[in-house]
Amino acid sequence: MPKRRFVFTPSLKVEFPYLRDSDEIGKVLCNVCKSVFSIENGGRSDITQHAKQKKHLLAVSSSSSNKVTTFFTNVQSTNESKRIAAEEGLFAYHTIIHNHSFRSMDCTTSIIKKIYEKKFSCARTKCESIIVKVIAPFAIQQMLDELKSVKFLTIMVDTSNHKNLTLVPILIRYFDEDELFDEFNHVLNVMKVKMQNWKNGSKTEDRWCEIFKILEKNNILIKYFTVILEYSMAIPGTNASVERVFSITNVLWTDEKNRFLVDTIRSIIIVKQHFKNVSCTEFHTFLLEHPQLLKLISSSEKYEKSYSEDISEQSSSK
Repeated sequence: MPKRRFVFTPSLKVEFPYLRDSDEIGKVLCNVCKSVFSIENGGRSDITQHAKQKKHLLAVSSSSSNKVTTFFTNVQSTNESKRIAAEEGLFAYHTIIHNHSFRSMDCTTSIIKKIYEKKFSCARTKCESIIVKVIAPFAIQQMLDELKSVKFLTIMVDTSNHKNLTLVPILIRYFDEDELFDEFNHVLNVMKVKMQNWKNGSKTEDRWCEIFKILEKNNILIKYFTVILEYSMAIPGTNASVERVFSITNVLWTDEKNRFLVDTIRSIIIVKQHFKNVSCTEFHTFLLEHPQLLKLISSSEKYEKSYSEDISEQSSSK
């Protein structure tokens, strides 16, 4: 007879409240030390062995003496705090855009503190929290706000297996500009003037943006062309965008970097896709223009809940 596989039963959930179901079948997540481990073979005995491990004991000792949230209080919104928050948000963004590990920020933070800014603090835990709890939810909300005014869009879905997990990325493609135009003749006139400069192979969306800026500068109003343009720009030529998500996942989730949580991988992909044309220096300017993001980066709220818990609470409240 095959050996019985243990599961995380309701009685175990009551007995060990610091554990919760993991996204991986047969495994649980420890909220104390953030470790994911299997209980399929021993059930309660696996949990007991985990509780005796050095990493878990150190995490218990640390949480009982000084909680991490006490070090990051809700400071007053001053120019200095905004500047430091923008710098920390920038380095968190820089870390995932260039596929660095969160652990590398331990060393980077020490170097910055030593030669540049003593108040800078963005080691691995804070760096990951900024991405998962601040920037990724902001990107989702920004997309939802933009979709309210979009007339045409396309949704692309695909699936792929990564070890024992099934990845299902959902990509929404749309084209939404605030300042377009309504007269084809005006567009044609601008294109005739700029055609010579476009022979260097510039992108289609860059050309349209250039046209929009010229028309806006000349106070040309928007009428019908917006709808036509939105429709044409929303149609994907290939499914390469979805396949690219799988490639990003394989680059991030390797045998060497195998301790990522699903929430972290999902948040990294969301940020990389949503801000894929934004450089690190441009993102720093973007942060300075959004004080609500700076406030969240400085706040301790990002350590309190996981992103998936926030989503589930919002869904249950509807």
